[in-house]
Amino acid sequence: MVIAVSNYPGKILDKTYGYIYLVRFDIGDRFIYKIGITTNIKSRLAIFRIEWGCPVDLIAYGCCKNVRKVEQELHSKFFDKQFSFNYELFYPKWSDEFFKFDYDDILVAIDSLRSCSSCTIVSSQFKGECTV
Repeated sequence: MVIAVSNYPGKILDKTYGYIYLVRFDIGDRFIYKIGITTNIKSRLAIFRIEWGCPVDLIAYGCCKNVRKVEQELHSKFFDKQFSFNYELFYPKWSDEFFKFDYDDILVAIDSLRSCSSCTIVSSQFKGECTV
């Protein structure tokens, strides 16, 4: 369980503040990762678990201003790791948010969140376990 303390009010004010997250989906024969944004991490994880019907792990998250810009920068940074599959039939707007990461990519993503000047709080539960 990820625990973090923040004075973040829980809603995106004027559409610039929110949480950016890195989650891992265990889809049986492999892991895939998603970088996304939300106003409620617990709710987003619950929705993923219901929709996907597979284990979903929160790897890292940060509370950010300019959250959409930070998300776009991370998506661009990992453009060559994007992973496209049939899920885009259901959520085409998310088709560029899924990635196939190796161990080093995960560490770079976490470090990118930690070093982001827009993020005020960053928590990570990544303990180095990674099966590619």
